[in-house]
Amino acid sequence: MARLDAARVRFVAPEENVCAACLRVGSARISRRLRSCARSLSLLKLGHAMLDVTSRLAHSFGATRHASFALLSVLVFVATAAITPSPASADGGGQSTRWWRDAKDPRWVQGEVTVDGTPDAVWARLSDVGALPQTLTDLARLKVLEKRKGEDGHTRWKIELETRTLGYGMLGYDVDSGPGREMKLSTNTMGVKAVASTLVRPGPNPGQANVVYSFLVEFSGLSSLLLSSKSLREKQAHMVEVTLNDIGRAFPKPAPTP
Repeated sequence: MARLDAARVRFVAPEENVCAACLRVGSARISRRLRSCARSLSLLKLGHAMLDVTSRLAHSFGATRHASFALLSVLVFVATAAITPSPASADGGGQSTRWWRDAKDPRWVQGEVTVDGTPDAVWARLSDVGALPQTLTDLARLKVLEKRKGEDGHTRWKIELETRTLGYGMLGYDVDSGPGREMKLSTNTMGVKAVASTLVRPGPNPGQANVVYSFLVEFSGLSSLLLSSKSLREKQAHMVEVTLNDIGRAFPKPAPTP
């Protein structure tokens, strides 16, 4: 059991009880500090702050490495509960969307939506990277840092963006769009690996386009401590669904003629 000293909080507890003791005595102040800065810090930056706090607590209380990681888990739960954003939502504008997880490589989620619009018209809107937040509701912020056109017909951007669903703050991405109406967005930084591919092809009927969207996201290192694999998969599927719905809403079915 933990024993309290009026002058200084001191833990005399078995390893498995360090977290419980911390919750009873020390976590209230830490929780308040984490919550007070949650609005201004991304999950990744907050994670680094929590590691520092955990290290200091473990040193002060003589906790072992195992207990330190257990304590970090408690702090992660407290912090992410405070700052995890609500999932974005959207309707498909009457268009039919479907998505699935790749059976051969379950890291990928892929989906498609057929919209009323020519492939060129749909591509013109979806390939305008700087204007994507006007179409895709899950994009909280996007900043174009560089844009250049190559002799191979590709246009390449360097951007920073933040999504509402993952909420990890602004990260740098490379974007490559080619003459085949295909665009790839990718990043591999701060423990976040993400690849999003958009392909616009002719639809089943004249004047229609079929949009295929594929998305891979993986967390490693500190980032993997901030979100479970199950939660990450759920958020990944949610982001694909919302993206497809947003695209469908951008090109809604025309109202029936009376």
